[in-house]
Parts: sequence; structure tokens; C-alpha cells
Amino acid sequence: MSWLKYWDENNGDEAMYRKPAGDYCQRFVKLVRPAPGASLLDYGSGMGLVADGLAGIINRIELYDPSPAMREKSQTINRNNNNVKTVDSPQRIGSGFDYILINSVIQYLQPDELLDILVMLVDKLAPGGAILITDVIPGKVRRFSEIVELLKFALRNGCLLRTVKHLAGLFFSDYYTIVQVTPLVFYPVSQLETIAARAGCSLDVLPGNLYYNQLRYAAVIRKKPI
Repeated sequence: MSWLKYWDENNGDEAMYRKPAGDYCQRFVKLVRPAPGASLLDYGSGMGLVADGLAGIINRIELYDPSPAMREKSQTINRNNNNVKTVDSPQRIGSGFDYILINSVIQYLQPDELLDILVMLVDKLAPGGAILITDVIPGKVRRFSEIVELLKFALRNGCLLRTVKHLAGLFFSDYYTIVQVTPLVFYPVSQLETIAARAGCSLDVLPGNLYYNQLRYAAVIRKKPI
């Protein structure tokens, strides 16, 4: 089973991901303070919960996820958000975005795949726009430590029971089998800087991850002036 097939078949736990998505939205707004009329692309958008959280703040939002089931879910979740559009292929993505989000995605991409995506997305930015890559795994991290990060977040946000049930479900799913066959990809800062440079961009690491797991990091990528 591939990661794409896994996420295509495991896309139903909306309630589990609502709290982390809401927290991400708050951190994003605090960081960038979006101007009126701002536009945003969420690349690898999952079920579209971040878009749902930002729809009242961002003027135009586009979503793309390679999983058909995730795209269908995102359309359902955002059915009342008239400024949110889900596209079904990278070729249909618009342009002129002030912000492009890539959250908890690149651990499923090999470096050459990531470079190709960055090259494509850089051309989708408005002048002065930025790509935010978040939830990047810098190196080998103990699985137990990441579980503790999730449980700490759940305890702070009143969703501990649901999170424990979710973790229990993971142990009986194909997740850890796939990890053994197709391990998650680590991106030390130096490697991500190199990939960004090859895409004609600069990279700045943020003080903290925008997603709940502070064992991972976030970075802003901007196109270098010609």
C-alpha cells in the first residue's frame, strides 16, 4: 500500500483533526497577519479543515490534494464557503497567491519530487508572496516522543479521549506497516535550504512549528529577486 492509498482510505476522522487545524489557523494568522483581499493555496490540503478555518479571513482559497477521497471530503466541509475552491489536478491550480501552505506533506515526498513541486508552486506566487512549509521532520525522532507531543496538545485542548482512541486505531491500521516499507522522509534544515535554492528561492526557519508538534519545524520560502 502507498501513502496516497492509505490517506485515500483513512480520511474520515474530521473531529480528530479539527482542533489541530484550528490551532494551526490561529498560529498562521498571528504570524502573517493577512491583509484584506489576500489569496491562499493549500497544497496537500487533506480534508480542507485549514481552509474552513481561514475562509472568513482570506479572500480567495484554493485547495489541492492528490487523494480523490480527501478532495471530496474537503468539498463537503467547505460547501458553505463560497470563496473556497477545490481543484482536482496541479494543472488546474490558479496563480497570484499571497500564501501557499504545505503542511505535514513533505515527509511523504522524495527530494526530487519536492523540488519539482516547489518549482511549480513558486510560479503560482504573487509578487512578494511566500510558501510556508510546516511540520517538517528534521531527523530521526522517537515515535514515543511524537505521541507525547500529540497527547500534550490533546490535554490542553480538551480532546484527550478522542486522541487516545485515534492512536489506538493507528496501531490496528496499515500506518506502521507502511512506515516500515516506505519510511517518512527527513529534511534537515540544510537539505531543505539546498532544495529551496535549486528552486530559485531563499529559506528562513520560523521560531516554532505552526502545527502542534514542536519536535518538527516550519520554514518560509520566498522567490529570490532576479
